[in-house]
Amino acid sequence: MKFGRKNKRHFNLKYFSAQRKALCINLVLFLKQIDMDKFFFLKKWQRAWVLFAVVIFLFFTSQVSAQTVESLNVKLNEQSDENQQLSRLFSALNPSVYAENGELKVFGDGAPVVAFAAPGSFSLLSSDNEAFSSVRLLKITVSDAEQLSGNLNLGQMGSFEALEYVVVVFAYDACGNNSEQCLAGLVQNLVTAREDVAVYYQLSIPN
Repeated sequence: MKFGRKNKRHFNLKYFSAQRKALCINLVLFLKQIDMDKFFFLKKWQRAWVLFAVVIFLFFTSQVSAQTVESLNVKLNEQSDENQQLSRLFSALNPSVYAENGELKVFGDGAPVVAFAAPGSFSLLSSDNEAFSSVRLLKITVSDAEQLSGNLNLGQMGSFEALEYVVVVFAYDACGNNSEQCLAGLVQNLVTAREDVAVYYQLSIPN
């Protein structure tokens, strides 16, 4: 199938991340419950071992949740089947759902595969709505700096079962001098990532 390899990669990421977390948690529980009198050489350092296990757990957790944000333009310059489908979702005319002015509007024939929103409508995206279940790409348009005060947690968007991509489009000169240098950092503050969803940014200032 066309998307089998991508879905398998996402499944493996989730599986191994869960396994690493479980291993660290079990290590902490083991060290707390172990009878140190039987292992006198460890007794003196019990607290140190527990602390070490906690540090390892936090390290793995941070690695799993670490968010990589890329330039959409740079990504689409790379030739691949996946990038072609991303380009079609982002640029072509697709069945879509719009979150705006406190309500949802659906356009096109068939189930929506693209969702459009501004930061002011983030609360709508966390609602339970069937229109979100088939959405594969979420496009967020940021029009001014005041909109950057919000945050969208992708992990709380339970209805977005098919979501693969998030693209944050900056419709104003956020970094100055038409630079894209600061955009990745702005996106990381605006969007809390989900490990199975790719996040991109684009600078697109209307003429």
